Amino acid sequence: LEFRRVLFRSAMIFTKRGDVYSEQSLHRDLVTLWNQGRFDDIRIERERAETGGWIVRFIVVERPVIRTLDFAGIKTVTTSDVLERYRDRRVGLSVESQFDPNRLQRAVVVLQELLAERGRQFATVTPDIQQLPPASLAITMRAGEGPKVKVNQIDILGNQAFSDKVVTRAMKNLHPIGVPHSLIAESIFPK
Repeated sequence: LEFRRVLFRSAMIFTKRGDVYSEQSLHRDLVTLWNQGRFDDIRIERERAETGGWIVRFIVVERPVIRTLDFAGIKTVTTSDVLERYRDRRVGLSVESQFDPNRLQRAVVVLQELLAERGRQFATVTPDIQQLPPASLAITMRAGEGPKVKVNQIDILGNQAFSDKVVTRAMKNLHPIGVPHSLIAESIFPK
């Protein structure tokens, strides 16, 4: 076996120089490398050596690393709010992480959900990916927040005990108003 990187030798490839050639071992090594999630493409090249053995090469295409992650066009939420939501939802998109298109799509959806919670249901998020040499990326999430959505009218159906105005006023007041419950005032004020 011919190794180009020390990383493969100890951590990811179990087949070692001098081992008996085995297709099953090479397949196991290939699956192990693929499951790491660090590579976009993996190939195995085999050729006969002059000594009668085999030369095996693992050819990999590494996924690029995200060097910068910026947010443009977002006024409703802060960058720290977005990064905290990414962390809570385990998006996995952060600076110095390996790029994964699935994670990027999940990040777009989570950002749209966050903006929708803040009244921007028609927000659009478009990722802008720029290649940085040699194998890095700069990602900018461009957001168009759109109009703020507000409640215009509330229709109350099936209401017979109270007028619609009384029910609507009760909805506006979310904090309870009243006298604290005590043993002395228990008979004067209802619970």
